[in-house]
Amino acid sequence: MDLMCAEKITEDSCHATKDHNVFEDERVLQELLNMEHLYVPHCDYFNNVQTDVEPYMRKLVTQWMLEVCDSLNCEDQVFPLAVNMLDRYLCTSDTPKNYLQRVAANCILMASKIRQAVTISIDTLCKYTCNTVTACEMRAQELILVEKLKWDLLAITGFDFVDHILQRIRWNRHGDIIRRHSIILIHLCYTEYEFMRMKPSIIATVCIISAIMGLKIKIDYKIFRHICALTNSPIEQIKNAVNQLELLVAKEESVTSNNVKSTTSINCSSNMDKIIPNNADEEQLELTPTDVQEIEF
Repeated sequence: MDLMCAEKITEDSCHATKDHNVFEDERVLQELLNMEHLYVPHCDYFNNVQTDVEPYMRKLVTQWMLEVCDSLNCEDQVFPLAVNMLDRYLCTSDTPKNYLQRVAANCILMASKIRQAVTISIDTLCKYTCNTVTACEMRAQELILVEKLKWDLLAITGFDFVDHILQRIRWNRHGDIIRRHSIILIHLCYTEYEFMRMKPSIIATVCIISAIMGLKIKIDYKIFRHICALTNSPIEQIKNAVNQLELLVAKEESVTSNNVKSTTSINCSSNMDKIIPNNADEEQLELTPTDVQEIEF
Protein backbone atom coordinates (compact mmCIF):
# COMPACT_ATOMS: atom_id res chain seq x y z
CA MET A 1 0.00 0.00 0.00
CA ASP A 2 1.44 3.37 -1.04
CA LEU A 3 1.17 5.89 1.78
CA MET A 4 3.15 8.64 0.10
CA CYS A 5 1.47 12.05 0.20
CA ALA A 6 1.28 13.38 -3.35
CA GLU A 7 -0.06 16.80 -2.36
CA LYS A 8 2.06 19.61 -3.77
CA ILE A 9 2.58 22.46 -1.33
CA THR A 10 3.72 25.69 -2.96
CA GLU A 11 4.17 29.28 -1.84
CA ASP A 12 0.84 30.07 -3.48
CA SER A 13 -1.03 27.39 -1.53
CA CYS A 14 -4.10 28.54 0.34
CA HIS A 15 -3.87 28.79 4.11
CA ALA A 16 -6.56 27.88 6.58
CA THR A 17 -8.82 30.68 7.74
CA LYS A 18 -9.09 31.65 11.38
CA ASP A 19 -10.92 29.12 13.51
CA HIS A 20 -13.28 31.16 15.67
CA ASN A 21 -13.73 28.17 17.95
CA VAL A 22 -10.06 28.62 18.89
CA PHE A 23 -9.74 32.38 19.03
CA GLU A 24 -13.01 32.94 20.88
CA ASP A 25 -12.42 30.23 23.47
CA GLU A 26 -11.18 31.71 26.75
CA ARG A 27 -9.54 28.39 27.66
CA VAL A 28 -7.09 28.66 24.77
CA LEU A 29 -5.93 32.14 25.77
CA GLN A 30 -5.70 31.08 29.41
CA GLU A 31 -3.60 28.06 28.50
CA LEU A 32 -1.22 30.26 26.52
CA LEU A 33 -0.88 32.55 29.54
CA ASN A 34 -0.29 29.58 31.85
CA MET A 35 2.42 28.06 29.66
CA GLU A 36 4.26 31.07 28.26
CA HIS A 37 6.77 31.23 31.14
CA LEU A 38 8.17 27.87 30.01
CA TYR A 39 9.52 29.47 26.83
CA VAL A 40 11.01 32.67 28.21
CA PRO A 41 14.84 32.37 28.27
CA HIS A 42 15.57 31.32 31.84
CA CYS A 43 18.67 33.48 32.26
CA ASP A 44 20.58 36.41 30.83
CA TYR A 45 23.04 34.22 28.97
CA PHE A 46 25.42 37.09 28.27
CA ASN A 47 26.21 37.23 32.00
CA ASN A 48 25.87 33.57 32.94
CA VAL A 49 26.68 31.37 29.92
CA GLN A 50 28.30 33.08 26.95
CA THR A 51 31.99 33.98 27.02
CA ASP A 52 32.41 34.97 23.37
CA VAL A 53 29.00 36.28 22.25
CA GLU A 54 27.99 39.84 23.19
CA PRO A 55 24.63 41.65 23.01
CA TYR A 56 25.46 43.60 19.85
CA MET A 57 26.26 40.31 18.10
CA ARG A 58 22.77 39.07 18.93
CA LYS A 59 21.37 42.26 17.40
CA LEU A 60 23.36 41.68 14.21
CA VAL A 61 22.40 38.06 13.80
CA THR A 62 18.70 38.58 14.59
CA GLN A 63 18.56 41.42 12.06
CA TRP A 64 20.07 39.05 9.52
CA MET A 65 17.48 36.41 10.46
CA LEU A 66 14.69 38.95 9.93
CA GLU A 67 16.09 39.96 6.54
CA VAL A 68 16.28 36.31 5.47
CA CYS A 69 12.71 35.61 6.61
CA ASP A 70 11.46 38.72 4.81
CA SER A 71 13.38 37.87 1.64
CA LEU A 72 11.97 34.33 1.61
CA ASN A 73 8.43 35.57 2.38
CA CYS A 74 8.22 33.42 5.47
CA GLU A 75 5.00 33.39 7.42
CA ASP A 76 4.84 35.92 10.24
CA GLN A 77 5.24 33.38 13.03
CA VAL A 78 8.51 31.90 11.74
CA PHE A 79 10.86 34.70 12.78
CA PRO A 80 9.75 35.07 16.44
CA LEU A 81 9.95 31.29 16.90
CA ALA A 82 13.42 31.16 15.32
CA VAL A 83 14.72 33.89 17.66
CA ASN A 84 13.13 32.15 20.66
CA MET A 85 14.95 28.95 19.72
CA LEU A 86 18.20 30.89 19.38
CA ASP A 87 17.82 32.51 22.80
CA ARG A 88 16.93 29.25 24.54
CA TYR A 89 19.84 27.49 22.85
CA LEU A 90 22.28 30.20 23.95
CA CYS A 91 21.01 29.75 27.53
CA THR A 92 22.29 26.17 27.46
CA SER A 93 25.48 26.22 25.41
CA ASP A 94 28.54 28.48 25.37
CA THR A 95 28.82 29.24 21.65
CA PRO A 96 31.85 30.64 19.80
CA LYS A 97 30.91 33.80 17.92
CA ASN A 98 31.91 32.31 14.58
CA TYR A 99 29.26 29.58 15.16
CA LEU A 100 26.50 32.07 15.89
CA GLN A 101 25.24 32.39 12.34
CA ARG A 102 25.21 28.62 11.89
CA VAL A 103 22.97 28.26 14.93
CA ALA A 104 20.75 31.14 13.74
CA ALA A 105 20.34 29.57 10.30
CA ASN A 106 19.35 26.28 11.92
CA CYS A 107 16.78 28.05 14.06
CA ILE A 108 15.20 29.51 10.90
CA LEU A 109 15.21 26.02 9.37
CA MET A 110 13.48 24.43 12.37
CA ALA A 111 10.97 27.26 12.74
CA SER A 112 10.01 26.96 9.08
CA LYS A 113 9.49 23.23 9.48
CA ILE A 114 7.13 23.82 12.39
CA ARG A 115 5.26 27.01 11.59
CA GLN A 116 4.80 27.22 7.83
CA ALA A 117 3.61 25.02 4.99
CA VAL A 118 6.69 25.40 2.77
CA THR A 119 9.94 24.47 4.53
CA ILE A 120 13.07 26.44 3.72
CA SER A 121 15.72 24.16 2.28
CA ILE A 122 19.15 23.73 3.83
CA ASP A 123 20.81 24.69 0.55
CA THR A 124 18.88 27.97 0.44
CA LEU A 125 19.97 28.88 3.96
CA CYS A 126 23.57 28.01 3.12
CA LYS A 127 23.41 30.49 0.24
CA TYR A 128 22.12 33.15 2.60
CA THR A 129 25.23 32.66 4.72
CA CYS A 130 27.29 33.27 1.56
CA ASN A 131 28.20 29.56 1.79
CA THR A 132 30.22 30.11 4.98
CA VAL A 133 28.11 27.27 6.43
CA THR A 134 27.93 23.95 4.57
CA ALA A 135 24.96 21.61 4.29
CA CYS A 136 26.80 18.99 6.37
CA GLU A 137 27.44 21.53 9.12
CA MET A 138 23.77 22.54 9.05
CA ARG A 139 22.61 18.95 9.46
CA ALA A 140 25.03 18.33 12.31
CA GLN A 141 23.98 21.55 14.05
CA GLU A 142 20.31 20.64 13.63
CA LEU A 143 20.78 17.56 15.81
CA ILE A 144 22.63 19.58 18.43
CA LEU A 145 19.89 22.21 18.45
CA VAL A 146 17.01 19.81 19.05
CA GLU A 147 19.01 17.99 21.71
CA LYS A 148 19.81 21.20 23.61
CA LEU A 149 16.16 22.26 23.44
CA LYS A 150 15.07 18.76 24.50
CA TRP A 151 12.85 18.58 21.40
CA ASP A 152 10.58 21.23 22.89
CA LEU A 153 10.53 23.33 19.73
CA LEU A 154 6.98 24.67 19.41
CA ALA A 155 7.38 27.66 21.70
CA ILE A 156 4.83 30.33 22.56
CA THR A 157 5.78 33.71 21.12
CA GLY A 158 4.30 37.19 21.04
CA PHE A 159 2.71 36.40 17.68
CA ASP A 160 0.47 33.76 19.28
CA PHE A 161 -1.34 36.37 21.39
CA VAL A 162 -2.07 38.96 18.71
CA ASP A 163 -5.16 37.37 17.18
CA HIS A 164 -6.51 36.34 20.57
CA ILE A 165 -6.38 39.96 21.73
CA LEU A 166 -7.70 41.53 18.53
CA GLN A 167 -10.52 38.98 18.30
CA ARG A 168 -11.94 40.16 21.64
CA ILE A 169 -12.17 43.85 20.79
CA ARG A 170 -14.28 45.53 18.13
CA TRP A 171 -12.00 47.52 15.84
CA ASN A 172 -14.44 48.29 13.03
CA ARG A 173 -12.32 48.79 9.90
CA HIS A 174 -8.98 49.15 11.73
CA GLY A 175 -8.44 45.53 12.77
CA ASP A 176 -6.34 44.39 9.82
CA ILE A 177 -3.98 47.36 9.79
CA ILE A 178 -3.51 47.18 13.56
CA ARG A 179 -2.64 43.50 13.22
CA ARG A 180 -0.11 44.17 10.45
CA HIS A 181 1.63 46.95 12.38
CA SER A 182 1.58 44.93 15.60
CA ILE A 183 3.39 42.03 13.94
CA ILE A 184 6.01 44.37 12.48
CA LEU A 185 6.64 45.75 15.96
CA ILE A 186 6.80 42.23 17.43
CA HIS A 187 9.50 41.37 14.91
CA LEU A 188 11.40 44.49 15.95
CA CYS A 189 11.12 43.56 19.63
CA TYR A 190 12.59 40.12 18.97
CA THR A 191 15.75 41.72 17.59
CA GLU A 192 16.31 43.69 20.80
CA TYR A 193 18.21 42.48 23.83
CA GLU A 194 16.02 44.56 26.17
CA PHE A 195 12.93 42.53 25.20
CA MET A 196 14.68 39.15 25.25
CA ARG A 197 13.31 37.99 28.61
CA MET A 198 9.94 39.73 28.41
CA LYS A 199 6.90 37.46 28.44
CA PRO A 200 5.30 36.96 25.01
CA SER A 201 1.92 38.24 26.26
CA ILE A 202 3.58 41.48 27.40
CA ILE A 203 5.31 41.89 24.05
CA ALA A 204 2.04 41.37 22.18
CA THR A 205 0.16 43.81 24.42
CA VAL A 206 2.84 46.48 24.09
CA CYS A 207 3.04 46.12 20.32
CA ILE A 208 -0.72 46.32 19.82
CA ILE A 209 -0.96 49.46 21.94
CA SER A 210 2.08 51.00 20.19
CA ALA A 211 0.53 50.19 16.81
CA ILE A 212 -2.69 51.96 17.79
CA MET A 213 -0.74 54.99 18.98
CA GLY A 214 1.47 55.04 15.89
CA LEU A 215 -1.53 54.87 13.57
CA LYS A 216 -3.19 57.68 15.57
CA ILE A 217 -6.41 55.70 15.90
CA LYS A 218 -8.73 57.27 18.46
CA ILE A 219 -9.55 54.60 21.01
CA ASP A 220 -11.22 54.97 24.39
CA TYR A 221 -8.84 54.56 27.33
CA LYS A 222 -11.08 51.75 28.60
CA ILE A 223 -9.98 49.66 25.64
CA PHE A 224 -6.33 50.05 26.65
CA ARG A 225 -7.19 48.81 30.10
CA HIS A 226 -9.17 45.97 28.56
CA ILE A 227 -6.17 44.92 26.42
CA CYS A 228 -3.98 44.82 29.52
CA ALA A 229 -6.62 42.85 31.42
CA LEU A 230 -6.85 40.23 28.67
CA THR A 231 -3.21 39.25 29.20
CA ASN A 232 -3.10 40.00 32.95
CA SER A 233 -0.51 42.68 32.25
CA PRO A 234 0.23 45.39 34.87
CA ILE A 235 -0.67 48.77 33.38
CA GLU A 236 2.48 50.48 34.67
CA GLN A 237 4.70 47.80 33.17
CA ILE A 238 2.91 48.18 29.84
CA LYS A 239 3.30 51.97 29.93
CA ASN A 240 7.04 51.68 30.55
CA ALA A 241 7.46 49.07 27.84
CA VAL A 242 5.45 51.13 25.35
CA ASN A 243 7.71 54.13 26.01
CA GLN A 244 10.74 51.90 25.56
CA LEU A 245 9.40 50.60 22.26
CA GLU A 246 8.57 54.11 21.02
CA LEU A 247 12.18 55.16 21.65
CA LEU A 248 13.37 52.07 19.82
CA VAL A 249 11.14 52.80 16.81
CA ALA A 250 12.38 56.39 16.68
CA LYS A 251 15.97 55.15 16.79
CA GLU A 252 15.38 52.63 14.00
CA GLU A 253 13.68 55.26 11.84
CA SER A 254 16.63 57.58 12.34
CA VAL A 255 19.13 54.88 11.39
CA THR A 256 17.08 53.89 8.35
CA SER A 257 16.79 57.45 7.06
CA ASN A 258 20.54 57.94 7.39
CA ASN A 259 21.32 54.63 5.68
CA VAL A 260 19.04 55.36 2.71
CA LYS A 261 21.25 58.29 1.73
CA SER A 262 24.49 56.29 1.70
CA THR A 263 23.84 52.56 1.40
CA THR A 264 23.12 52.39 -2.33
CA SER A 265 26.37 53.91 -3.55
CA ILE A 266 28.53 52.07 -1.02
CA ASN A 267 27.22 48.52 -1.22
CA CYS A 268 25.94 47.85 -4.73
CA SER A 269 29.20 47.31 -6.61
CA SER A 270 31.60 45.95 -4.02
CA ASN A 271 29.30 43.36 -2.45
CA MET A 272 27.25 42.19 -5.46
CA ASP A 273 29.36 39.12 -6.11
CA LYS A 274 28.96 38.08 -2.48
CA ILE A 275 25.24 38.73 -2.34
CA ILE A 276 24.33 36.67 -5.41
CA PRO A 277 26.27 33.42 -5.94
CA ASN A 278 26.78 32.22 -9.52
CA ASN A 279 24.07 29.55 -9.23
CA ALA A 280 21.50 31.81 -7.57
CA ASP A 281 19.83 32.68 -10.90
CA GLU A 282 17.41 35.54 -10.29
CA GLU A 283 17.11 34.97 -6.55
CA GLN A 284 18.43 37.90 -4.53
CA LEU A 285 20.09 36.90 -1.28
CA GLU A 286 20.60 39.01 1.80
CA LEU A 287 24.23 39.77 2.55
CA THR A 288 25.65 38.09 5.61
CA PRO A 289 26.48 40.77 8.21
CA THR A 290 30.24 41.24 8.18
CA ASP A 291 30.51 41.08 11.96
CA VAL A 292 28.76 37.72 11.99
CA GLN A 293 30.51 36.22 8.98
CA GLU A 294 34.00 37.09 10.10
CA ILE A 295 35.63 36.08 13.36
CA GLU A 296 37.34 39.41 13.91
CA PHE A 297 34.94 41.99 15.39
